[in-house]
Amino acid sequence: MMNELSPEELEVLSTKATDLLQSLGLGDAFRFERLSGGRNNRVYRVVGRGHPVILKWYFHHPDDQRDRLVTEWSFYEWAYDCAARFVAQPLAFDPRNRLSVFSFIAGSRLATDVVDSSHVNEALQFIRTLNKYRHWSTSDGFPTASEACFSVQQHIDCVSTRVDRLRGITANSEQHRDASDFVVTKITTALADATAQLRHWAAAEKVDTTAPLNNQHKCVSPSDFGFHNVLIDDTGSLKFYDFEYAGWDDPAKLLCDFYCQPAIPAPRDTWDKFAELTAELAGDTWQERQRQALLFPLYQVKWCCILLNEFLPTAVERRKFSDDKAVDFALQLQKAKRLAEQISFD
Repeated sequence: MMNELSPEELEVLSTKATDLLQSLGLGDAFRFERLSGGRNNRVYRVVGRGHPVILKWYFHHPDDQRDRLVTEWSFYEWAYDCAARFVAQPLAFDPRNRLSVFSFIAGSRLATDVVDSSHVNEALQFIRTLNKYRHWSTSDGFPTASEACFSVQQHIDCVSTRVDRLRGITANSEQHRDASDFVVTKITTALADATAQLRHWAAAEKVDTTAPLNNQHKCVSPSDFGFHNVLIDDTGSLKFYDFEYAGWDDPAKLLCDFYCQPAIPAPRDTWDKFAELTAELAGDTWQERQRQALLFPLYQVKWCCILLNEFLPTAVERRKFSDDKAVDFALQLQKAKRLAEQISFD
């Protein structure tokens, strides 16, 4: 039974998805329920024989060459081996048709006003467990995270590229004109200030901004890691999901992204606790602690850019694929402006 699904969905689910589900011995007939909340892909709760499962259909666009399915599948396999209690079990995938199947996790989303240090502790335990065996030889083929950065200069270049991309916003509406003006004024200025601060520190500390992070100090990162990609089960335990950007990365980037993510913010008074772990993964030096703190304003700029991605054609197409809802440009610009006000250079 498939309700309120488009002809395209009906075709894929009744053929390719059904073949994949049948290969798992889950039955011959299935009921597909489209789940809300996915911003990049289509996600379904599937009921067949026995327990329900999750089916994911991945977005693809010619201008976005990232293989979301293979990246996520590789991470799920690693995470389930290392930290099974924190994630769903990967069951099957079909890269040709961009489909994957996972065990179903019964749970609810966290509300913004209930997130506290105990939830941060669980997130830290997940990261620590993921990285306990990160130097195993089996991790050699692990992918590099999306927009991974391994030097100060790469961090700067990554965010600068995002800002440059947004300078190309087509001013075809009042909201688009406002967004374009906001990028040219506030975002460009904040990027310049964050970059100048990093370069001043690097010069004073005699840090080579182009020197790559030692391989021993890279971490296995879920990327896009935060409480927006969490379910809490009936025992109160957190289950993490959505790993399309995962892979090897700089621990400092993991830290900054975790505290910049605006949907369900992590309490800022827990920064030191998280920074202790990421500094440990990256060599545990005082200079590393400084580097992490000085990268934070740069990543606040990055997340302003992420919120403004809705104004770019590729992002709009991706959202249409995932939920077919119109983009609220005014709301996205408001969120970006609110986040920009929080950028601090202390």
